[in-house]
Parts: sequence; C-alpha cells; structure tokens
Amino acid sequence: KGDYCVGKDITRSISRFSPKICVDGLDGEQLVFPLLDYQAKRLRSVAEKAPFGKGLDTVIDESVRKAWQIDPSKIHFHDSEQWQEALDRIVLDCVSSLGMVSSQ
Repeated sequence: KGDYCVGKDITRSISRFSPKICVDGLDGEQLVFPLLDYQAKRLRSVAEKAPFGKGLDTVIDESVRKAWQIDPSKIHFHDSEQWQEALDRIVLDCVSSLGMVSSQ
C-alpha cells in the first residue's frame, strides 16, 4: 500500500550543497538557484522551442504550448557524485511513499 502521489520538501536532502550546473553556450557560467532573471534569459538564448505531439505529428504551436527546451547533452552537473547521492535518496523516499518495491 502507498500514496498515489508524493509531495515533500527536499531541502534536507540537498541542503548540504547547491547543485553546480553548467549549460553549453553560457561561457562556463554556473547556474544558481533560485534562477536569476538574467540567467533565465541566457538559458532561453541557448534553448529551442519545444514541440509536442498532435496525433501522429510533432508540431510547434505557441497557441497551444509556449515552452522551450535544451538538449540534455548540453547540460552538465559538476560534483555529480553528491548530486546523484541526493537524487538517489529522494527517489528511494518516493518509491517507499508510493508503496513501490525498490530494486536497490
């Protein structure tokens, strides 16, 4: 048995560090969180309009969805071992709360 959704404050899981995230095209600048306005504008400059599925087609229609995406290969996590450990703890907590069986 478990909950059908999970919503928790993850501050304790990530409070020991701030994820160090860099995106290609931003001259090595490290993003800070919460994201600063000028960083959001810079991120948009390296992003592309996000398509969505409409029937069998993939389309871009801003009257339906006005969203941007960045290719995952352009995103780099530094200190990735700490970040991965924190994400693993969060995922395990969600798995437990949802009543699922963990494979770990």
